[in-house]
Amino acid sequence: MKPWDGLNQPPTLRAPLHYGDCMIEHKAPRPIPIEGHDDLFSRYDWWPNAPDNHILRISKSSLSDYTFCSQQYFIKRLLGMQEPANDNMIRGVNVHECLEVFYDDVDVEQAGELEGAELRRYFKSQFPGPMGIKRNPQEHFMLDEDLHIDRLVEVEAQRFAASDPEHFLPWGNELELSLVFEMDLDGVKQRVHFIGVIDRIFQNPDGSLHLHELKTGAWKDKEYKYESMRKEMAFYVWLLRKSDASARITHWGWDHTRGVVGTDTEDAEVFRFVEPVRVRELGLMMGDVQNLIRSHRKHEGGEEGPSFPLIAQGRQSRICEPWCGLKDFCPRFTQHWED
Repeated sequence: MKPWDGLNQPPTLRAPLHYGDCMIEHKAPRPIPIEGHDDLFSRYDWWPNAPDNHILRISKSSLSDYTFCSQQYFIKRLLGMQEPANDNMIRGVNVHECLEVFYDDVDVEQAGELEGAELRRYFKSQFPGPMGIKRNPQEHFMLDEDLHIDRLVEVEAQRFAASDPEHFLPWGNELELSLVFEMDLDGVKQRVHFIGVIDRIFQNPDGSLHLHELKTGAWKDKEYKYESMRKEMAFYVWLLRKSDASARITHWGWDHTRGVVGTDTEDAEVFRFVEPVRVRELGLMMGDVQNLIRSHRKHEGGEEGPSFPLIAQGRQSRICEPWCGLKDFCPRFTQHWED
């Protein structure tokens, strides 16, 4: 049975801005040394006149920022304006860290001697409490982390019961990847530093791999959400394949521990989705990467970013107001209020 059968010119510091009860902070982007590459640095704020040994850095998150709103990407990644951490971000970090510890600590042989409620109790005992995590340690979980953990216990107990225990544990657990890759774009070669952390990689009995992502929000059952998640997973598939030519990745999937929008009540279940790797989204993702590089190539440095287009006029109330913590720095949103 398969393991998934159960289912270099820093910008001028702008004035600090209060957002709600939090202060938006400026953290100037800086080049970071690339391990294994002597005297080579990568940076999110790369532009064509950067030093020759500085190259563009792209992560899954930065690419997602760009595809959501390229001007927000510019404000965040090139100017260094940091959104305040909200409850959803903190909860997500805590649950991610707890699941990572669970896979490191759980004893599959011991679990194999248990079933039903006993198995669930054992699985729950392998998740650390709030003082057992590295970030945001506190005496108690304050953001319903336990509720999300209980739901993960349930679906993982089901998967354990339906799968070959030999393949229950991940082949890779929060696997960090770093790749310097030379791309040929529009007839010009350019080195890029790709980085990423894959939540989980599971290995099927035939040796093929399945990449799986954890989200602590609610799943919205809309086609654009499937495409968005598929492009996130495509980034990881491409990065792992380029990092390890022997990796045979056949499936990807994701969990949303708040359930599905509209049914995300206290008794909701994890939304778990698994499917074969899709070529279409791999192509779309690489198209996004190429567009991101083109925007950087046109950037002249400094605080103005005309090569990073503003969001379409008229979408401020649907996109900027509810979803962006940096909108007061954005010409499009400022214009929205002036109009």
